Amino acid sequence: MQENQKDQTTTDTTADRLVLSALALMRKQGYHKTTLEDIADDVCLPLDKVTDCFATKADLCLQVLDRHNEHLSEIFSKTEEQSNPRQRLSSLIDSLVDEGESLVKYGCPITRLFLDLKNESPELEQAATALVNRRLEWITEQFRLMSFVDEAPDLAARLTGALYGVTLLSSAAGDETILRNQLNQLKSWIRSM
Repeated sequence: MQENQKDQTTTDTTADRLVLSALALMRKQGYHKTTLEDIADDVCLPLDKVTDCFATKADLCLQVLDRHNEHLSEIFSKTEEQSNPRQRLSSLIDSLVDEGESLVKYGCPITRLFLDLKNESPELEQAATALVNRRLEWITEQFRLMSFVDEAPDLAARLTGALYGVTLLSSAAGDETILRNQLNQLKSWIRSM
């Protein structure tokens, strides 16, 4: 391996470690309370190594948002194994059940970042808004495929709002049972359509 390739691989590996650290720290403490110093400490690197990869926290946060986008892609891809849109929506809800413990402990990571970045910078706000809208658009499409063409946007907004609300409520109460029970109710609602 040539020296340049080796340096690039090391940089990529370091950048990946930094993104994963930022992802976890921002999930636990939010964007504003997470510093580049926190991330450097978490991965046991000097701060200058962090700034070699990411000049600003905003640059690093864009990569965190990309990771959340990749995670949504994985969830949507997994739901495509289901043959119909009702099953796909149920599979989406099941993915939240699977993350129940961390959702109760830290809340929805996408919602948290969206709220933190809402008035931060146009670039960060747009990236966070796109992430929230992507889930809404995917849910809207599932309702359209269920032949709720005219009602799809309203039904999608209702389900999306319920998912975010249930996550917030269960997190505030610190009770995973609330999350599971309410998600099961939402699955029943979808099956009844």
